[in-house]
Amino acid sequence: MQADDRFYVTGDHLSDEDYVNLTLLNYDEIAYERLSDPVLSRLALSSELYIATASLEELDRRKSPDATRVGVEVLRSRKADGHLKALAFNVVSERDPLAAIDAVKTSIEKDDPVLVSKVAQILVDHPQMVGEPAAQALAKSVLQSCYRLNTTQPDAIEEYLVSAVAGFVK
Repeated sequence: MQADDRFYVTGDHLSDEDYVNLTLLNYDEIAYERLSDPVLSRLALSSELYIATASLEELDRRKSPDATRVGVEVLRSRKADGHLKALAFNVVSERDPLAAIDAVKTSIEKDDPVLVSKVAQILVDHPQMVGEPAAQALAKSVLQSCYRLNTTQPDAIEEYLVSAVAGFVK
């Protein structure tokens, strides 16, 4: 599909009709780069997960100040899946690691292998985060989740991530 054929709306306000029209499209039929930050923010919180993911990615690509707020809302959302939450954790942790840690706590307990792997990977890639008491508690939760996942889905989490996170836990 050519970029000229993709759907977009102008302005910062998204009418309910335009919102419905956007969420009925396939995610690749939307010109995200032509949407305003407020419109992308609303779409990033939609229940259409491909559209939500692409919208949050665009906010992140733009380095929008809305990306952190929206990412925290995604992390606290019940309707977001592990892939979207993993993206949100990555986006928020780059800007405000403590907010990311606080927002992801309850999601980790749900043992989604995609999210647990992403959080473990970020903890391993940024060991300075683990010095914070909140990050230490998160590392413990991630490790417990890894152990639970390994009993039900033995290959769900890479062994090196489990070992590395275990090394952080005091």
